[in-house]
This record gives sequence, C-alpha cells and structure tokens, in this order.
Amino acid sequence: MKTAFKGVPLWLLGNFFGIFSYLLLEALIRAPHSEADSVNVFDIMHFWLTKECPVLIAFLILNLIWLNSIIRRRHSDGNWRILVSWLLVCVVWGGTLCFYGTAIGMLKIFIIYLQKGHGSAQ
Repeated sequence: MKTAFKGVPLWLLGNFFGIFSYLLLEALIRAPHSEADSVNVFDIMHFWLTKECPVLIAFLILNLIWLNSIIRRRHSDGNWRILVSWLLVCVVWGGTLCFYGTAIGMLKIFIIYLQKGHGSAQ
C-alpha cells in the first residue's frame, strides 16, 4: 500500500503550485489599471501566450507523464486510488481554467480565427 502512493504527494504539491502560479498570473492580468495604463485585448493575448500558456503546457506534459506511469504500473490495490487522485487533479485544473475564463476565451478566439479561413492556406 505504501508503494502505491510513492511520489503522489510530490505530484500533488507540484500541481497545486502550478495552479497557484496560474491564478496569480491571471490576477496580474485582471488587476485594475489607471486609464493611461489600461490593458487592451492585445496585451492580454500577449501576456497569456508568453506567461500563462507555458505554465499550462508544462503541467499538461507533467500530468501526462504521471498518467503514463499510472497506466504502466502493474495493477495493484492502490493503483485505482492513484488514478482517482490524478482525475481529481484534472478536475481542479479544469475549475482553475474556468475560474477567470481567459484560457477558454483564447481558445474561442483561436477557433473563430480558424473558421474565418485565416489559418488555412488558400
């Protein structure tokens, strides 16, 4: 049973650090600015692509590596518990992405961009 949870607290701690850093970066975008310093859509897109997107990609890769190690592990009594903890972390990440909605907004802008034909060679 102890070997089933080996390394899980480290993954959980790392994910919660990533969630905290993502929410902190989101709060920096949403911080009130003066009229002269107000943030426009291009600033938000640039900040999101250069600061937040790398955080999301890094933790996506780390969580996929974690899932791969869960799947490759031999089936044991504690294996399903690790999978449930992985799924809970994914749910928390999903809630984090929906909290401010910038990631979903960027995805919507990207889909609209592709639908208008800008992303294809014409």
